[in-house]
Amino acid sequence: MVNSLIPKPFSVVIASAALPFAAAAYAAMAHEEPAQAQKITIPERFHGTWDAVGSDCSGMSDTMLSVSETRLIFHESVATITALRTDADAIIVDVSALAEGEHLETAYRLEIVNGQLWMEVAGTNYGAFKRERCPQKTR
Repeated sequence: MVNSLIPKPFSVVIASAALPFAAAAYAAMAHEEPAQAQKITIPERFHGTWDAVGSDCSGMSDTMLSVSETRLIFHESVATITALRTDADAIIVDVSALAEGEHLETAYRLEIVNGQLWMEVAGTNYGAFKRERCPQKTR
């Protein structure tokens, strides 16, 4: 231990001399801007409103899905993207959602095949739920 080798009066002087520098360094760190978190965004080709194949996209469907930059909006829930990775032409999105009063964390694999959005719960064998893009409404 170095402090035990320095006589007591000198260690107090050294410590008090270092204090202003340590305080200044701490103050500088406390006022630094936090690093910008990289925004996770779904690629634009997936954006829009989708509904089950053969649906009329009237807005009354339980299968309607809206995809934005950062969310998947289902009939009774909104899922916020927490992570995104690519898988060839598909993406896998990890989501956090509140669905019918319960918190849900899951991952979806989304791919556009022949103009249809194929969506499946990642890591399952349920198969893809296929949706068609709804026409954009004009005002």
